[in-house]
Amino acid sequence: MTETTAYSSRDASRSKPNRAGRGALVAWAFIAPALAFYTVFVLIPIGISVYYSLLRWDGIGKAQFKGLSNYLVVLTDSDILQVLGNAFQLVAYFTIIPVAIGLGVASAIRNHLSGRFGTTARTVLFIP
Repeated sequence: MTETTAYSSRDASRSKPNRAGRGALVAWAFIAPALAFYTVFVLIPIGISVYYSLLRWDGIGKAQFKGLSNYLVVLTDSDILQVLGNAFQLVAYFTIIPVAIGLGVASAIRNHLSGRFGTTARTVLFIP
């Protein structure tokens, strides 16, 4: 009878799922839908865009593989380089500078203003 009990407890421990393995399975169950959507709507279109960028194709006729020559044309054309420079300036003007100013103002309000005026200033600045 002792052997049967020992055998039963050993089988019971084998049949219980490992807690770490179960946690990983639950994690993948939560991650899988987001990963599927990300793959379908982000990664696949990026891959197709990279593939299309290697072709000479008008969208209707037969595509010709050109390789990296399209990129060479883009990176050596002075007009396109000017446009890219302007785009990076816009990124700096409309993202980096406002974020830096906002962080500076938020830090100043938090460190130097207290009481009712500080609370009002925080509310007015952070609502929009």
